[in-house]
Amino acid sequence: MIMKADGPIGPQNPHDHDHDHGKRDAGRGDREQDEVDRGPDGFDVADGFDRGAAAYDRLVRLNPGYHVQLRRSARRLCVDLGPADSGSPADRGKGLRLLDLGCGTGASTAALLDVVPDAEIVAVDTSARMLDQARCKSWPPTVEFVHARAEHLDAAGVSGPFDGVFAAYLVRNLRDPDPTLRHIRALLRPGGRLAVHEYSVADSAVSRAVWRAVCAGIIIPAGRLLSGDATLYRYLHRSVLDFDGVRALSARLRRAGFTGVHVQPMSGWQRGIVHTFVAHRPAGTTVAPRTCAVATTTAATTTTATASGRCRANPPRGNTWYGTTRPGRDRRAGLLPVTPPPSDHAASSETPRVAVVGGGIAGVTAAVALAERGIAVTVYEREPHLGGRLAGWPTTLRDGSTATMSRGFHAFFRQYYNLRALLRRVDPGLGSLVPLRDYPLVHASGARDSFVRLPRVPPWSALTFALTSPTFSLRDLSRVNARAALPLLDVSVPDIYERLDGIDALTFLERIRFPPAARDLAFSVFSRSFFADPRQLSAAELATMFHLYFLGSSEGLPFDVPARPFPQAIWNPLADYLASLGADLRLGAAVDEVARPDDGHFVVRTTGGEDAEADGVVLACDVGGLRDVVAASPDLGDAAWRDRIAAQRSAPPFLVSRLWLARPVAPERPAFLGTAGFGPLDNVSVLERYEDEARAWARRTGGSVVELHAYAVPAGTDPVTLRGDLLAQLHRLYPETAGVDVVDERTELRADCPLFPPGGFAGRPPVTTPDPGVVLAGDLVRVDAPVALMERAATSGLLAANQLLASWGRPTHPVWSVPNAGRWRAFRALAAHFAP
Repeated sequence: MIMKADGPIGPQNPHDHDHDHGKRDAGRGDREQDEVDRGPDGFDVADGFDRGAAAYDRLVRLNPGYHVQLRRSARRLCVDLGPADSGSPADRGKGLRLLDLGCGTGASTAALLDVVPDAEIVAVDTSARMLDQARCKSWPPTVEFVHARAEHLDAAGVSGPFDGVFAAYLVRNLRDPDPTLRHIRALLRPGGRLAVHEYSVADSAVSRAVWRAVCAGIIIPAGRLLSGDATLYRYLHRSVLDFDGVRALSARLRRAGFTGVHVQPMSGWQRGIVHTFVAHRPAGTTVAPRTCAVATTTAATTTTATASGRCRANPPRGNTWYGTTRPGRDRRAGLLPVTPPPSDHAASSETPRVAVVGGGIAGVTAAVALAERGIAVTVYEREPHLGGRLAGWPTTLRDGSTATMSRGFHAFFRQYYNLRALLRRVDPGLGSLVPLRDYPLVHASGARDSFVRLPRVPPWSALTFALTSPTFSLRDLSRVNARAALPLLDVSVPDIYERLDGIDALTFLERIRFPPAARDLAFSVFSRSFFADPRQLSAAELATMFHLYFLGSSEGLPFDVPARPFPQAIWNPLADYLASLGADLRLGAAVDEVARPDDGHFVVRTTGGEDAEADGVVLACDVGGLRDVVAASPDLGDAAWRDRIAAQRSAPPFLVSRLWLARPVAPERPAFLGTAGFGPLDNVSVLERYEDEARAWARRTGGSVVELHAYAVPAGTDPVTLRGDLLAQLHRLYPETAGVDVVDERTELRADCPLFPPGGFAGRPPVTTPDPGVVLAGDLVRVDAPVALMERAATSGLLAANQLLASWGRPTHPVWSVPNAGRWRAFRALAAHFAP
């Protein structure tokens, strides 16, 4: 009765980093893009299903025949559908490769597994939120979820041949079904089968009347009741009435080149409303070989061999940073300029050697980008593990169990395009990330803000936040200095730094006259995520952050977190991947000096006395490490550059206190809670809400794993005293934790994050250096794009790799960003003329 998400519309991940519109976007205007991104009647299908995803499974349960009918169509697809190379019956599906287009929350995928449980299934949908719902369920390793539009599967790495394609409630939502159906036919092996499970009522007046009555009496009211918004279900009503009749859809399939087209009805009240259309690709036709994306992939081509000459067994199908496919749902996301190779420089026939100093996000991103272009890479990391500030390491608790300690919670926002593209190299479907539906912010006054129902499209996201926040009253809104706030509507980098870098974030917010509680929750909580007090943070940095998350990007405020500790989810797979590309990882190897002999090469010297030559160097260290290496390497750069590096400052210390508690926190406690007004406490995480290792410990012991953060810790603060203050604030926030035994605890006090003080942008070092063979990477580096935190690190790593690749005549990588301008021309004009 309810339509399954099945969309062709909209980009892929917001997650998910990367879609299929790049080449089209480059040559067409916004109006044409908008038409392509919408359904037949202009409805934004992907966005509609994103908004309805949370309530979707509850709605379809109102129709007891929904799953039965999907299984029936799945059986009609798979009956006698043997593997292409054997012709044997499908039996349990072993050897079958199936494509589930429009998989939604996984109902159609489950139907296929019920029929052929051993088949390999690639399940695709355009709605990121529907895919989030699907990925939360239990699936065998033979199922892979990919976020992509049905029209552009190749851009997402989905390639044939498939033995069968299941398209449940998909074709009706395609703006132009014919080319998509032809592409689906090309993905099938000769003799392969397509099953279209779809509404079709145009040929029957009785069926149309029944459909209207059911929609008016059940579907639309139920959708409004359970999801709070009936827009999606009104679209469902219209789209079915406007769609092909049985004869027209059968003819459409034949025009697309399918043969043996036949239609089988459903039973019950949906007889004459829902049908299975089965069609075949003619036997004897040719099909493109199945390919895989590999180390030698360029922006324009894909080869079938890795550096070792073999196709990898599990090639990445998700969005990558290769090509010009759009990385998220935001049509205005853009490519950053890439330095072209010098016109007089031919591609090098020798393999250059690059030393990457630092194994955090920036260094590993640069190493992957270089190694995938055939560069010989050596990564030097002073710690015994990769990860930098995202690292994790094993520790043994007092109860004898082993746990993974880290430096705390990190949010993987959907607009972190380049970081998520890095993760896709080893996790194409980003299955290692799980969404946090909400991350409340609570003020000591009792005010509490939530992001659970905010729209993602600006300006409605910010406007809805202000109107629904308890910290804003109508009187407060009337007092806001709109003129002082105008720079937030016209953020572009580096221009915003020229305008606002001279003042601190707190002064800027006071000029706007936000109410204090709203200022603390909406801005100060975020500013402290830069590990700095708002009085020490550039107002331009705060404005850039506001643009990145609120007013500049339609990816919205949802974010994901790793479902496993950082080493297992990220760094171990990436280490294996780099090793497979021939990279040399030297962990526990601190670089002391980079020398430049007269022969033009570099010599990297480590604490252990090891020397190694390199043709290029990526310095991807933290602030202190970079200062130390440059100070000990007199051959690098010039005097002005060396002075600039020496002037870089670290942010104040931050403290992470992780507690293994003997009893659980209350079940309503969120996975992450931002705080304001609770002394030194900035946020609280409950790890078992999202991390498998903590969840296993909590289940085994009946306890909880809780993490407390304090940012911008004043100099000279005693860590023991601070830990006690944090614990007292935890008891204040979560009274059930008072008096609970602490089974064990770990505390980390670090001071290695970059500081972005007022007036500091002019002295921030860029990726390039006076020496063409040396580049910088890291979140301390100047990047002329609206990026921050982990995404700035990943973006700078890509830009650093591109700089070296271009110098050797090698293909560079596309680098994505949210729009680097205000989204509305009128607001930009107002800001240009009236902003102070």
